[in-house]
Amino acid sequence: MTPAEIKAIGDHVKKTRMAKDLPPLPHAFPLAFRNGRILKSDDDLVGLERQAVAFLLDGVGQSGPPEAIFSEEAQNEGMYDVEVWDVHDASDELAYRVWLFSDNGCVFQAATIDIVGGISQGGLGIRDSKVGEELIAARDRVTKKQRPKNSVLDMFDLD
Repeated sequence: MTPAEIKAIGDHVKKTRMAKDLPPLPHAFPLAFRNGRILKSDDDLVGLERQAVAFLLDGVGQSGPPEAIFSEEAQNEGMYDVEVWDVHDASDELAYRVWLFSDNGCVFQAATIDIVGGISQGGLGIRDSKVGEELIAARDRVTKKQRPKNSVLDMFDLD
C-alpha cells in the first residue's frame, strides 16, 4: 500500500469512527463469535484486512504499510499478536469483525472498514450500547476449545 492509500484509509476511518449519521447497526440477536484466528504475517491478510491493519497501526501511533504491524519493532512493543473474529447475527449473516491486539482493538461493520466501536486499554466503547452488551455476551459464550492459542478475547469489557 502506498502512503496515500494508507492516509485515505485513515481519513475514512476518522470520518466514520462511531459517527452518529451512519445507518443503524443490525440487531438480529443473539450474536456469535466464530472463526477466531491469530494473524502472524501479512501473508495472512486478505481483502479489507489490509486496510483494517493500516488503521490499527494508525490507532496506536504507528505508521507504514500493513506489514509494519508484524515488524520486529511492533513485536517488541507487544503488538504482533493480531486476533480477528467474525461475529455473526441470529440469521447467520456476518455482522461484525472484531480485531484485537493486546488490550486494544476495533469493531468493524462486516465487509467494511466502518468502525462501530473501539477497544482501548481493555474498555469497549461502542456507538450502540445494546450491540456492545450483545458482543460481550457472545464473547462469554466462546469456549476455550474454540479460541486460538494465546487468545486475548477476554481482554476487553464495556466501558
